[in-house]
Parts: sequence; structure tokens; C-alpha cells
Amino acid sequence: AFTLACKEGNLETLRILLSSKNVDLKKINLQRGQGKPFLHQLAERGCIETLSFLMKNSVFTFDTFNLEGESLFFSACKSEDRDLIELFVENHTKINLNQNNLKGESPLHYLCKKGLKDLVEILFSCPSINKKTLDKRRQSPFFLACQYGHKDLVELMLKDPDIDSEERNIQGVSPLKLAVWNHMEECFIKIKPELQNKMNNEKKQSKQFFSAREELCWLVKKNTYLKIFQDVYLEKFDEVEKLLNEPLDKEIINAIDTFGNSALSYL
Repeated sequence: AFTLACKEGNLETLRILLSSKNVDLKKINLQRGQGKPFLHQLAERGCIETLSFLMKNSVFTFDTFNLEGESLFFSACKSEDRDLIELFVENHTKINLNQNNLKGESPLHYLCKKGLKDLVEILFSCPSINKKTLDKRRQSPFFLACQYGHKDLVELMLKDPDIDSEERNIQGVSPLKLAVWNHMEECFIKIKPELQNKMNNEKKQSKQFFSAREELCWLVKKNTYLKIFQDVYLEKFDEVEKLLNEPLDKEIINAIDTFGNSALSYL
């Protein structure tokens, strides 16, 4: 009766159930659902009024997860519903807003990957948000914003004192290097002019690196070589798949980067 009332948005029935001494809330299976817990279904459908009511009147911790290991707040972020996300942020003391999924990504990782600046701004206003949380590849939400070339979002995040513009992921790649690859140098320098010299060094190193690798591997299709490594580093796997469907020189397939890895080994 409880889950049905939630799905139908019947707040009057919920009030009766929550006030009844005959209803043991601790026995209600929050994980029940066809692949998705019913609370997640409410979040994805944008049932703000029902979720708001439950947060204010129940003893639940809302620590439920779907098959991908995504928390209830993660589902709310995937709905990209501003009002729903604001509801969760307002109730941040009751809910873990930083819980990572099975891939090690947090809700903030998701929003930064998508470039949803307005929603990231809401999360940044919450004292419970961990802005430096890392995924399994040691990449922060800021790293992903740089990786996917979201300039407006990068500018917003650079203004925050908690953001580390020189962090490095598991491959040793930094946001500064990504800024060079994605032509966002001016974006960085505008917010943090003190990075000018380091940015120039990154540009020089990137140019030398790609030039040296081209010569070393005797590549005929130099542009293809550059592209396959850049696409792999930036996780543009659709582009990588297009390249792999074309006839490639063995030197391109077997080429290694400064970390001793081939492009295909990252896939």
C-alpha cells in the first residue's frame, strides 16, 4: 500500500500510513522494484511533491541503489530536473550527495561530463558536496568538464578555491594538458593568469610530444596517429571506432605513448 501510494502521488494515504501505529516503516523494502527501486522511479519521473513529503515526514535514510550502483540523488541528477535537484540539496543532511556508482562516478561527475553548468552551480552551493571526489581513473568532476570541453562550466569551476587545476589522473594527464588539447587556454588564463607560464610549457611539451611520436613511428598517416591517441585520451570512443573501421598502418596500431601504452590498450 505504501509503495502504491508513493507511485500514485497519493499524499493523503501516505499521511495516514505514516501516522499509523500498525505500519512498521522499517519493514518496507525500499529496494523493491523491477531493476529500479521505487524511490528511484519517483526521482526519474520528477515526482517532487511525493519525494518532498517523504523527506519531511518519514524515518527513511534514502540510501537505495539501482543496478548500476547509482544512489537516489544520482537518479535525480540524471533527470536533469532543477527543482528536484534543489529539493535534494535542501535535504543534504538526510542524504549522501557524494555516493559514487560502480564506475566510481559521483552525481557531480555526471553533471560535469554533461556540461550542465546551472545544475553544477546548485551543487557547489551545498556544503556537503565533495568537489574533489575521484572516479576509478582518479579523475575529478573538474577534470571531466575539461575533458569534454565545456568552457562555460570550466570557467565557473576555476573560480572556486577548492578546484585543483593541476591534478593528474591515473595516466598522468592534467586539466592544463586537456586545456591545450581542447583549445581552452584563454579560458584558464582569464580566471587564473598565474597559470600562464605553466600553460605555455604544456603547449610546448604537447607539440614536442606529438612531433617526436610521429617521427619515431615512421608514420605515413600522421594525422590519423594524432587523432587516435587524442580521441582515446579524451574518451571519444565513437571517433575511435570510426578510425578503427578504416585501414590503418601497423605502425599506428602498435605505436606507444610516453606511458608505454598503445592507443588500443586504453580501450
